[in-house]
Amino acid sequence: MPNPSPSHFLRRPIGQVALLLVVLAVCLPVKPCPGGSPVEEIGCRETLQLYAALPGIKQAVVAKTTPLIQTLSYTQLRALRAFCRLPDMRGDNAGSVVERLSGETLTYEKVKTRSFPGRSRPSSSIIWINRAPLCWPRQTGRKSPGW
Repeated sequence: MPNPSPSHFLRRPIGQVALLLVVLAVCLPVKPCPGGSPVEEIGCRETLQLYAALPGIKQAVVAKTTPLIQTLSYTQLRALRAFCRLPDMRGDNAGSVVERLSGETLTYEKVKTRSFPGRSRPSSSIIWINRAPLCWPRQTGRKSPGW
C-alpha cells in the first residue's frame, strides 16, 4: 500500500482541524500583562506600580488607563517606565502619554534609554525614539525637543 501524501491528510476533517489549530496558535496576538511570559508580567507590574505612584495622579486616571497599559508591548512598557521616572512627569499628563504610546509602533531598537550612573534618583534618564530625544531631565541642562 502506498504512503499517503501530505495533501491527502489535509483532505480529512482531522487534518483540517489540525491545520486550523496551528494557524491560530501562530497568528493570535500575545498580550504582555496579564498572562504573557514571566518577564513581560514583571515589566507590566513594575510599569503599573511606577505609573500609579506618579505625583498628582488620580485613581480615576489609573483605573481608566490600566487596561490600556496591559495591552502595551514590552517595548512600549519600557518607554512608559522611562517616562514615569522623569522628574517632570506628573499625573496630569500621564494619561496622554499612555494614549500616545499605545498608538505608536515601537521596536526594541527604536527605543533607547540611558540612566546616568552615580545619580541617586532613578529619574535621571533620557529617552530616544527613532533617534530623536524625547525627554531630557533637568540634570542635563537641556530642554526637551518635544514629542
